[in-house]
Amino acid sequence: MPWWQFALLGALGGAIVEALAVFRCAAAWQGARRSPDNNTVKRCPPRLRRYVDVPAHAIVLPTRMLLGAAAAVLCGLAGQVTGSYGAVAVGCVAPVLLAQLGTIPQVAKAVNSVPGAHREAAAKLAAASAATSAEAAVAAGEGSLP
Repeated sequence: MPWWQFALLGALGGAIVEALAVFRCAAAWQGARRSPDNNTVKRCPPRLRRYVDVPAHAIVLPTRMLLGAAAAVLCGLAGQVTGSYGAVAVGCVAPVLLAQLGTIPQVAKAVNSVPGAHREAAAKLAAASAATSAEAAVAAGEGSLP
C-alpha cells in the first residue's frame, strides 16, 4: 500500500476518535435534557453548547487527523502495518502511540539530537501528544477535571 493510503486511513482513524468524543458529549447532553423519571424532557433543558465545545473540537479534529496520518505512515513504511484495518487502528491510537515512542531511549536521543528548528517541531509534537494522552485519560475516567 502506498504511503498516501496509510496517511488517509490514519487520518480517518483520528477522525473516528474525535467523532466518538463529540458523540460522548452529545449523549451527556441528551441525558441532561431528561427529567429524573427519564420519560419526559425537562421544562428548560440545557443548551447543546453547554456540553459540546465546538471551538475545541474544531481544533482537536485536524490535530488528531494529522497525528493519525503521521503514525500510520510511520508504521506502514516500517512494515509494522500492512492492511487498511491496521492503518485505521494506528490512526485511532496515534497520540498514545507517539507518546509511548517518545519514552524509548533511542527515539528520545534521536529527537533530542536534532538541531535547531527541527528540535522545536519535535517538542511541539511531543507536547501535543502528551496533551492528547492526558485528554484521553480524563475521558476514560482516569483523571478529574478542575
